[in-house]
Amino acid sequence: MLTGTITSLGAVVVAKSFGLLESIAVARIIGDVQFGLLALVLSVTNLVLACGVLGLPSALTKFLSGEVSGSREATWGTIRRAVRLVTIAASLVGFLAGFLVVQSLLPSALGSYKYLFVIGTVLVAASAPLVLFGNALQGLGHITELNLRAGLAAVVGLGLAIPLSLYFGIMGALIAFIASATLVGFLALPLVWKLVRNIPSSDKTKAVSVRTLLNYGIPILISGLIVLVAFYWVNSLLALGPGFGDLGSFTVAFTLANVITLLSSSIGVPLVPLLSSLSLNDPEKGRTVVARVMRITIFITVPFLIVAICFSREILAITYGSRFAKGASYLPILALSSFLASISGIVGNQIAGTGKMWWGLGINVIWTSTIFLASTLLIPIYEGVGASFSILAAYSVLALVALVVQKSVLHVRIPGLAKPAAWAATLIASSFLVWLFGADWRIPFGVFLLGGSLVSMKLLLSPSERAVVTDILSSVQTRLRSGRRT
Repeated sequence: MLTGTITSLGAVVVAKSFGLLESIAVARIIGDVQFGLLALVLSVTNLVLACGVLGLPSALTKFLSGEVSGSREATWGTIRRAVRLVTIAASLVGFLAGFLVVQSLLPSALGSYKYLFVIGTVLVAASAPLVLFGNALQGLGHITELNLRAGLAAVVGLGLAIPLSLYFGIMGALIAFIASATLVGFLALPLVWKLVRNIPSSDKTKAVSVRTLLNYGIPILISGLIVLVAFYWVNSLLALGPGFGDLGSFTVAFTLANVITLLSSSIGVPLVPLLSSLSLNDPEKGRTVVARVMRITIFITVPFLIVAICFSREILAITYGSRFAKGASYLPILALSSFLASISGIVGNQIAGTGKMWWGLGINVIWTSTIFLASTLLIPIYEGVGASFSILAAYSVLALVALVVQKSVLHVRIPGLAKPAAWAATLIASSFLVWLFGADWRIPFGVFLLGGSLVSMKLLLSPSERAVVTDILSSVQTRLRSGRRT
């Protein structure tokens, strides 16, 4: 798993870096108001895509790495069934969504922008089947090849976004974002075809049935839908309240905050198929892996969080520019939300690996209920800050519930978690004090906290964990250097 995590982290660094550059370039080209409108359109297209794929990408990762892994016929039959289901579902969803958008779904204030929503809906519905092949490659265990394609897709996405945004404005930016999201599956398709042909032939294992695929995918679909609807709700409250300018600033702050999930995202790529295999062969070892990953994630993520809190103004000014300066008030709050999301995401990976998807749905229902209630109460009064605290409240509840599920349902106990938790809480609280009251001393105090976190982290890590962290950081440094040379 270490090799997969390191290559995943390298790919996520590349993909996140180019994805962030794409977001920055588009935001600077089209401005805060248009960028806020783009965020709202993408929240709708994400809903359409989630409905169209029926949660089957994750199902492919699960079943190709576990139940059908030793049979060419079973593997290819499972992929074919998933592609057919998604093609039918995406066609229906795309037609219905386009019709509803044109007729009645959008508020009257957005009526003049209907064409953006319709075009985005058609594009994501048409490209939905391609999404499956990236997850198929993950399920087949070729993590490095998947990561290379993810990095290439990010580079191509940036290359498309700049000229399309310059010449076609928000429409070009919309096309570039959707193309970038689809490209990973498109690039993975030929390799998936080749790999499946090389799997030994066996009639002993049958392809996963449609019912089994849907039984795994439907909870993921419902979970994804309620999450996406919640984000659409927050975005629409900001767009129709304080306006697209505030929504644009909130979106860029949220994008920057998501950099903190870099480690958990990279670990998730090899972790889900690994846990899927271990759930069948060695469940106890799977629990040990999750416990170790959670400790390492806490230690590595906190320094990123300190930077986002203490230097939020400088980060916004350097990246997106003065037009998005309001985002500096949102970034520290959203960064803490991303830290909590990283922790709870590890539990989500274990739920996916063990196939307990209905528990994942229940957790997401609680998350969505929290964000609906908090945003309805806070955004009309506190605008973007209220939206940020709504996200924080939801992820706080999510982290708490996820830890309870981890202990009570998944039966994973994490020895030695008290020290890293106390260490993280102390540094995070100190960072917020510096952000709020540091004034002219904010930057030197922030540097002091960052240095202290790195030194103390080294002391608290066990020797084996220290070796893993060293390997991961060395890989990131090497990839960043090679990226600068190219």
